[in-house]
Amino acid sequence: MDASFSSDGMGGAGAVIRNDQGEAIAGSCTPLNHMLDVATAEATALQEGLKLVERVGCTPIIME
Repeated sequence: MDASFSSDGMGGAGAVIRNDQGEAIAGSCTPLNHMLDVATAEATALQEGLKLVERVGCTPIIME
């Protein structure tokens, strides 16, 4: 997962789930509005990635 962020508080977050062979299983992207700083954008991206993991039902996971 990763996030982008600009000084106007707008940005985006994306996440990709891969299997142990590195093949993409699922992905998501979402706009981020009213972000205060880069750390907040990155934490929101982590949260969105965990929501994707929950929807897909993957266990165990490694977050990078």
